[in-house]
Amino acid sequence: MHARRSRVFIVVVIGFIGVATAWWAVPRAPGAYWSWRSSNPVRRGIDKAKALGCFQCHGQLGAIGLRDPGTIDGEVPPWGGGTWMMFVRDEQDIRDFILDGRLQRKKKTESSDSAS
Repeated sequence: MHARRSRVFIVVVIGFIGVATAWWAVPRAPGAYWSWRSSNPVRRGIDKAKALGCFQCHGQLGAIGLRDPGTIDGEVPPWGGGTWMMFVRDEQDIRDFILDGRLQRKKKTESSDSAS
């Protein structure tokens, strides 16, 4: 009889711990899941591009570019197209485009042309 009461007590305690854990964890689980899902590099990049205003010129998620008469081909290239490959040689060129909207090496060439 004493062993049976001990087993029942243990089952009740384990059940209580299970219910308490579920009561604590279930409301937090969706937030933890979406926080985990949104922590991937693509989502962080999209959030950063939105915050920096990149989609204003490159279109929704960089899918389409807008007209830009000041460029060689007359448009801001979309991110998925091959236009950028004609101008970008390395990671520094990409940084220049992102931060300044143009290449530093091109800027240097233009300033040396105007000086002569």
